[in-house]
Amino acid sequence: MDTPSDFKSAVERAAVRNGELILRYRESARDLRNPAIHRLLQSVLDRKSSQADILRTIAASGEIDPGIAVPLEEHAARAASAPTPGEDPAAALLRGIQAEEDNLAVRFDRLHDASLDDENRQLLHSLSETSRKIGLWARDHLELLSLF
Repeated sequence: MDTPSDFKSAVERAAVRNGELILRYRESARDLRNPAIHRLLQSVLDRKSSQADILRTIAASGEIDPGIAVPLEEHAARAASAPTPGEDPAAALLRGIQAEEDNLAVRFDRLHDASLDDENRQLLHSLSETSRKIGLWARDHLELLSLF
């Protein structure tokens, strides 16, 4: 478990994680041959870029309260890693996206709870909802893949 952090540091760490996921998802898009999954990934990348902009806005807001500890424990996320032998790469990617976005939504919820600024709280709620929506998109596409 990561140690608790002040609000500003926690926002910066969430922004770094979001940036890592953007890079990972973008790299994964190059290897996909499934047009539907590729289109989904483009939508995901658009949303993730918007999240990066919002995180920059929150970080620039000047909200710093070293007295507020924001727990940053990581949930066991199934990483978007290489598929196991015989596994569909698209399915492995979708499972990874679902897990990562669920984990990020929890992080945004914790930041929301720690924020003292009403505007930041609204932005963090939006970030959390967007990550949950991305996770649901991945789950829905996984279900569709299992039908074929």
